[in-house]
Amino acid sequence: MHFYEICHTSVIRDKRLELPKEFTVKYGKKLSDNAIIKVPHGIWHIGLRKDEGVISFENGWPEFMEFYSICVGHVMFFRYDGNSEFQLHIFGKDATEIDYPCHNNDNANHKDEMTSTHSDDDEVEVVSIHSGSTQSNYEPSMTSESSLNQNAKPAGHKFPQESRKQRTVVPTRLFHSKAFQATLKAADEFRSENPFYKLTMQASYIKANVRVPNDFADSYLRNKTQTKITLGIPDGRTWEVEYVLRTPTERRLSRGWYRFVADNHLKEGDVCVFELVDREKIQMNVHIFRLQKRFVTPEMKNYAAGFQATLEAAKGFTSENPFFKVVMHTAYINGGMVTVPAVFATSHLTNIKQMMITLRVSDGRTWEVVYVSQTPTNGRISQGWAEFVADNDLKEGDVCVFELVDRRKNFEMNVYIFRLKYSID
Repeated sequence: MHFYEICHTSVIRDKRLELPKEFTVKYGKKLSDNAIIKVPHGIWHIGLRKDEGVISFENGWPEFMEFYSICVGHVMFFRYDGNSEFQLHIFGKDATEIDYPCHNNDNANHKDEMTSTHSDDDEVEVVSIHSGSTQSNYEPSMTSESSLNQNAKPAGHKFPQESRKQRTVVPTRLFHSKAFQATLKAADEFRSENPFYKLTMQASYIKANVRVPNDFADSYLRNKTQTKITLGIPDGRTWEVEYVLRTPTERRLSRGWYRFVADNHLKEGDVCVFELVDREKIQMNVHIFRLQKRFVTPEMKNYAAGFQATLEAAKGFTSENPFFKVVMHTAYINGGMVTVPAVFATSHLTNIKQMMITLRVSDGRTWEVVYVSQTPTNGRISQGWAEFVADNDLKEGDVCVFELVDRRKNFEMNVYIFRLKYSID
């Protein structure tokens, strides 16, 4: 089951996220007290709060939001996989999916299945074969560590005849994913007359330095113990990194590599092809094949774009009268109430515990609703709100602007509705 949630002010204020009523009715009884939320490059264990038929992400949720910088206007797409496990993708205010930092899951003492591990049960050992002159120009394989262009070899060097295993720590779940296999396939199609090798980015390569395959180093970096290598990408930018021979069987790109990773937003599962284009100056072109995000559909992207367009339209509203804006979400649609922002309430509804407010829409229709304030910063419109929602066919993602036009005897507000023009069935 898929569902989406829009981050609104109450999610920030209450430090929890309420799950949709339809989801709760269907799966609520089967949920444990803790949910597993999987995002690219991270797994989180979030406590579930169950209260009179309402289920919310709560314990650990504020830390989750802070880690991914989720704020008002972000859209979160969930897929429920059963057993209290959720897949989640997050879209920012620019209607594009966010860049996910790696998360080591410190909040639950569990290994992050989306990053490198060191257990044979969780890893896939990938084999690169370097045979000799009979080897084809490029050996398509499931390789994620290195593949060498065998014809482009220096004179006098002979590749080993035996197959040689080169281990890369790639989490099993990631390795067998369709997205990762598609990324490998795209990288396999790379061709060049120049020598090259490919590496799959793993957690240690993202956070520290990256190894250079021994066969490649023996062939093209012979007698080099420490030297500068220039890495370039198709847009013309270049980075200078340091190549270091630590031991006869361990060669690394170290100083400067982290900057290359950060500037190019490399993520675990991306595949980089390093093409040696100048052997004298030791310059390499790096071709990046990015791991495609999972289960993100065109419909999701279109929804995120449509929602941001709705927000932009509502931002264009201006008036000499005081007003506030509210993004409609599940609780406001189905919960029979809507929160009035504390800043507005303390400025224009001071010392009011309860009163009637008239809501008016553009065609002249009106509704009487009740405003209730338990504290100066906790005002809400309750009685009569459900009828207003139903009569105006409000949907999640719509934005309502409430303009206070009369505050003398009978408080009256004009309500302007900016409708989300895209929905996901």
